[in-house]
Amino acid sequence: QLIISDYNMPNMDGIEFTSKVRASYSRNELAIIGISASTDTNTTIRFLKSGANDFITRPFLHEELYCRISQNIDAVRSFNHLRDAADRDSLSGMYNRSYLLKSGSKLFENAKRQNIRLMAVMIDIDQFKQITKDHGRQTGDRAVQHIAAKFDRLLRKTDVVSRFSHSEFCLLCVNAEAEHDQQQLLNN
Repeated sequence: QLIISDYNMPNMDGIEFTSKVRASYSRNELAIIGISASTDTNTTIRFLKSGANDFITRPFLHEELYCRISQNIDAVRSFNHLRDAADRDSLSGMYNRSYLLKSGSKLFENAKRQNIRLMAVMIDIDQFKQITKDHGRQTGDRAVQHIAAKFDRLLRKTDVVSRFSHSEFCLLCVNAEAEHDQQQLLNN
């Protein structure tokens, strides 16, 4: 979540290092704090322009460094929390349709290149409209939550399960043994 990089390093300086890291990781994924003994403000500006989240001049108080570390880690965690909340269905806690479409297209491209096997499964709660009509919306909500909890226990961490609509769910199973995994899912 955090890199602390000095300006003076062997082989490349901290600014070049920061630029290379930013080619792979955004500021929201990974925080970088630049450090230098230089009092030249251009060093600070160059670090920040190359992608550093923060900069501190040496010598510094240890307490100041600890505060900056905490603030930068908190910022990365806050962003990850917001991104996760945007990707999840609020009722079930499962991924939402938007996340499914994003991750599904990446998985599908990988499968087309034959790097993985991909199985897609659509599941619909039978008589869902009738359940909510006869027993109320709260009962329908509890049914969705119950099914989500079942999926969470039964599926592997590599599988993507999402709530597709009110009563529909979509599973993307990566490198699954089709017959065995389908049978296990149906039996539970």
